[in-house]
Amino acid sequence: MCKINIYIILAWILSLGINLQAETTPSDFEYKIEGDEHIVIQKYIGTELDVSIPSEIDGLPVTKLDGLTFYDVPVTSVSIPASVSEIGSNVFIECESLASITVHHNNKFFSSKDGVLFDKLKTTLLRYPPAKEGIEYQVPSTVTQLGDSAFEVSQNLERVSLPEAVRE
Repeated sequence: MCKINIYIILAWILSLGINLQAETTPSDFEYKIEGDEHIVIQKYIGTELDVSIPSEIDGLPVTKLDGLTFYDVPVTSVSIPASVSEIGSNVFIECESLASITVHHNNKFFSSKDGVLFDKLKTTLLRYPPAKEGIEYQVPSTVTQLGDSAFEVSQNLERVSLPEAVRE
Protein backbone atom coordinates (compact mmCIF):
# COMPACT_ATOMS: atom_id res chain seq x y z
CA MET A 1 0.00 0.00 0.00
CA CYS A 2 2.83 2.39 0.91
CA LYS A 3 4.60 1.82 -2.46
CA ILE A 4 1.40 2.58 -4.34
CA ASN A 5 0.95 5.86 -2.46
CA ILE A 6 4.52 6.90 -3.24
CA TYR A 7 3.98 6.18 -6.94
CA ILE A 8 0.73 8.13 -6.91
CA ILE A 9 2.39 11.12 -5.23
CA LEU A 10 5.33 11.00 -7.63
CA ALA A 11 2.98 10.82 -10.63
CA TRP A 12 1.02 13.77 -9.25
CA ILE A 13 4.20 15.85 -8.78
CA LEU A 14 5.34 15.06 -12.32
CA SER A 15 1.93 15.97 -13.72
CA LEU A 16 2.28 19.41 -12.14
CA GLY A 17 5.45 19.99 -14.15
CA ILE A 18 7.60 20.39 -11.07
CA ASN A 19 11.25 19.95 -11.91
CA LEU A 20 12.89 17.63 -9.38
CA GLN A 21 16.35 18.40 -10.76
CA ALA A 22 18.41 21.26 -9.41
CA GLU A 23 18.61 24.23 -11.77
CA THR A 24 21.45 26.56 -12.56
CA THR A 25 21.35 29.86 -10.71
CA PRO A 26 23.28 33.14 -11.08
CA SER A 27 25.69 31.95 -8.36
CA ASP A 28 26.78 29.16 -10.73
CA PHE A 29 28.51 31.73 -12.93
CA GLU A 30 31.40 34.16 -12.69
CA TYR A 31 30.31 37.31 -14.47
CA LYS A 32 30.92 41.02 -14.79
CA ILE A 33 28.61 43.96 -15.25
CA GLU A 34 29.54 45.84 -18.38
CA GLY A 35 28.67 49.52 -18.69
CA ASP A 36 26.13 49.25 -15.86
CA GLU A 37 23.76 47.93 -18.52
CA HIS A 38 24.30 44.22 -19.10
CA ILE A 39 25.96 41.04 -17.85
CA VAL A 40 28.88 39.20 -19.46
CA ILE A 41 29.21 35.61 -18.27
CA GLN A 42 32.86 34.60 -18.05
CA LYS A 43 32.90 31.17 -16.40
CA TYR A 44 30.52 28.41 -15.34
CA ILE A 45 31.43 27.25 -11.83
CA GLY A 46 28.32 25.21 -11.02
CA THR A 47 27.90 21.46 -10.77
CA GLU A 48 24.81 20.84 -12.91
CA LEU A 49 25.36 18.95 -16.15
CA ASP A 50 22.40 20.56 -17.92
CA VAL A 51 23.00 24.30 -17.85
CA SER A 52 20.46 27.02 -18.56
CA ILE A 53 22.06 30.42 -18.98
CA PRO A 54 19.87 32.91 -17.10
CA SER A 55 18.34 35.68 -19.21
CA GLU A 56 19.13 38.19 -16.48
CA ILE A 57 21.21 38.51 -13.32
CA ASP A 58 20.61 41.18 -10.70
CA GLY A 59 17.95 42.75 -12.94
CA LEU A 60 20.35 43.20 -15.88
CA PRO A 61 20.14 41.22 -19.14
CA VAL A 62 22.77 38.58 -19.86
CA THR A 63 23.99 39.56 -23.33
CA LYS A 64 27.35 37.89 -23.74
CA LEU A 65 29.15 34.61 -23.12
CA ASP A 66 32.85 35.36 -23.12
CA GLY A 67 36.26 33.94 -22.43
CA LEU A 68 36.44 30.27 -21.59
CA THR A 69 32.95 29.99 -20.10
CA PHE A 70 32.73 26.21 -20.37
CA TYR A 71 36.44 25.40 -20.80
CA ASP A 72 37.07 21.84 -19.64
CA VAL A 73 33.73 21.76 -17.77
CA PRO A 74 31.79 18.44 -17.93
CA VAL A 75 28.39 19.85 -18.94
CA THR A 76 26.18 17.82 -21.28
CA SER A 77 23.77 20.52 -22.47
CA VAL A 78 23.62 24.30 -22.58
CA SER A 79 20.48 26.40 -23.16
CA ILE A 80 21.02 29.96 -24.36
CA PRO A 81 18.32 32.58 -23.69
CA ALA A 82 16.90 35.17 -26.09
CA SER A 83 18.91 37.93 -24.37
CA VAL A 84 22.35 36.69 -25.54
CA SER A 85 23.68 38.63 -28.52
CA GLU A 86 27.37 37.63 -28.41
CA ILE A 87 29.14 34.32 -27.93
CA GLY A 88 32.93 34.35 -27.82
CA SER A 89 34.81 31.93 -30.07
CA ASN A 90 36.39 30.08 -27.12
CA VAL A 91 33.28 29.60 -24.98
CA PHE A 92 32.95 25.86 -25.70
CA ILE A 93 36.65 24.98 -26.11
CA GLU A 94 37.58 21.63 -24.49
CA CYS A 95 33.97 21.10 -23.39
CA GLU A 96 34.19 17.45 -24.41
CA SER A 97 31.02 16.11 -22.73
CA LEU A 98 28.75 18.68 -24.40
CA ALA A 99 26.07 16.84 -26.41
CA SER A 100 23.51 19.59 -27.09
CA ILE A 101 23.23 23.36 -27.41
CA THR A 102 19.77 24.89 -27.59
CA VAL A 103 18.88 28.50 -28.26
CA HIS A 104 15.61 30.19 -27.27
CA HIS A 105 13.46 30.67 -30.38
CA ASN A 106 13.17 34.43 -29.74
CA ASN A 107 16.94 34.98 -29.85
CA LYS A 108 17.68 37.51 -32.63
CA PHE A 109 21.32 36.49 -33.13
CA PHE A 110 21.63 32.72 -32.70
CA SER A 111 19.66 29.56 -33.41
CA SER A 112 20.01 25.84 -32.95
CA LYS A 113 18.90 22.80 -34.83
CA ASP A 114 19.16 19.28 -33.46
CA GLY A 115 21.47 20.50 -30.69
CA VAL A 116 23.91 22.31 -33.03
CA LEU A 117 24.64 26.05 -32.66
CA PHE A 118 24.21 28.40 -35.65
CA ASP A 119 23.89 32.10 -36.31
CA LYS A 120 20.25 33.22 -36.56
CA LEU A 121 19.91 32.64 -40.32
CA LYS A 122 21.78 29.32 -40.16
CA THR A 123 24.42 30.53 -42.61
CA THR A 124 27.26 29.88 -40.14
CA LEU A 125 27.62 26.67 -38.17
CA LEU A 126 29.23 27.92 -34.97
CA ARG A 127 29.56 24.76 -32.85
CA TYR A 128 28.83 21.08 -33.24
CA PRO A 129 28.78 19.62 -29.71
CA PRO A 130 31.74 17.25 -29.19
CA ALA A 131 29.68 14.48 -27.53
CA LYS A 132 26.67 14.67 -29.87
CA GLU A 133 25.36 11.24 -30.87
CA GLY A 134 25.80 10.03 -34.43
CA ILE A 135 28.71 9.13 -36.66
CA GLU A 136 27.78 11.39 -39.55
CA TYR A 137 26.36 14.86 -39.91
CA GLN A 138 24.82 16.60 -42.91
CA VAL A 139 25.49 20.33 -42.62
CA PRO A 140 22.29 22.20 -43.60
CA SER A 141 22.24 23.59 -47.15
CA THR A 142 21.84 27.16 -45.79
CA VAL A 143 25.35 27.08 -44.28
CA THR A 144 28.03 28.98 -46.18
CA GLN A 145 30.75 29.05 -43.53
CA LEU A 146 31.99 27.22 -40.47
CA GLY A 147 32.96 28.92 -37.22
CA ASP A 148 36.43 28.58 -35.71
CA SER A 149 36.71 25.13 -34.11
CA ALA A 150 33.16 24.27 -35.21
CA PHE A 151 33.92 20.53 -35.08
CA GLU A 152 36.71 20.55 -32.47
CA VAL A 153 37.06 17.23 -30.60
CA SER A 154 33.90 15.75 -32.11
CA GLN A 155 34.22 12.32 -30.55
CA ASN A 156 31.57 10.37 -32.45
CA LEU A 157 31.75 11.92 -35.91
CA GLU A 158 33.33 9.91 -38.69
CA ARG A 159 31.89 11.83 -41.64
CA VAL A 160 30.65 15.38 -42.27
CA SER A 161 28.87 16.31 -45.49
CA LEU A 162 29.23 19.96 -46.44
CA PRO A 163 27.03 21.84 -48.89
CA GLU A 164 28.81 23.21 -51.96
CA ALA A 165 28.16 26.76 -50.75
CA VAL A 166 30.56 26.42 -47.76
CA ARG A 167 33.43 28.85 -48.33
CA GLU A 168 35.30 28.80 -45.01
